[in-house]
Amino acid sequence: MIGNHEGVITTQDVLEYEPSLPPNYSSHDQNVLIPPVYRAAAPLCYRRFPSIMTIKAGWSKSFRICDTNSDEVLYLAKFHPYGWSCPKPLGARGGFILHNGISHQDAILAAAGDITLFEQKINPFSNKSHIMLPPLAKDDKRQASREVTETETMTAKSVANNGVVFHFFVEAGRAMKREKFEWRRCAEEGVAWKLVRCPSSSRKVPPEREIVAKLSWVPVSLATLLDPLSLKSIFTLQFVNSLKSGILGERCALTVVLSALRLWQLRTKGKHKRSYIRIGERMGEKDIQMA
Repeated sequence: MIGNHEGVITTQDVLEYEPSLPPNYSSHDQNVLIPPVYRAAAPLCYRRFPSIMTIKAGWSKSFRICDTNSDEVLYLAKFHPYGWSCPKPLGARGGFILHNGISHQDAILAAAGDITLFEQKINPFSNKSHIMLPPLAKDDKRQASREVTETETMTAKSVANNGVVFHFFVEAGRAMKREKFEWRRCAEEGVAWKLVRCPSSSRKVPPEREIVAKLSWVPVSLATLLDPLSLKSIFTLQFVNSLKSGILGERCALTVVLSALRLWQLRTKGKHKRSYIRIGERMGEKDIQMA
């Protein structure tokens, strides 16, 4: 908390997110030059991600991101297994390509997948994943390129008490400062993972850290499994706190959605387990010692 002015509580996040407005000008003051007004860069996503999403999949490799409350389909994510040829930026690497709409003909918005083309053969115990995003806008007056050229890395790591985290960095807030986020296993009933916003030198958070998203796997009934043509709800993603309010920005929200899709894919391979991650860490340590 930063301050309390006239009954209004002001937090550091709000100060960073709220645009700084110029002082009021008197209409009769002819000596004051009013600065020009610039439009902000166009939105990155064609639709804002809702606070609660359900991801559904059918017999094809098409995954649909839906608004849980209205059941409206908002985005299409195409799953590409390793070795399947697909458009850039993944190529033949395994992963997801997220389209900026509900059709495969819509422009590619972002992607998430393996680090290398032959990862499954060369280093099947790799603990790293790539999340590919559009570049940042150069300034407030010009929109960034729509090409997916920026790459963030999500890394799995074993921690104390037999725990596992998946962490990544991304620009967040109005100031677009790079912040660290971690997917951690959650003890809350019905929730598999929680995403925490880590503290930094410029922004303090409570010791328990701020939870900004929750990821829950959806149990699939036998009747649904026996019907290959039906869409199956495979997991739900919920934004909470500063991610739900929009303070962290759409680039951060987009990265969280991609990281959740990637986490689901890693789970299907068993690569979310601590035993698997520890093997990758030992292999990495061995490579460092041999170098």
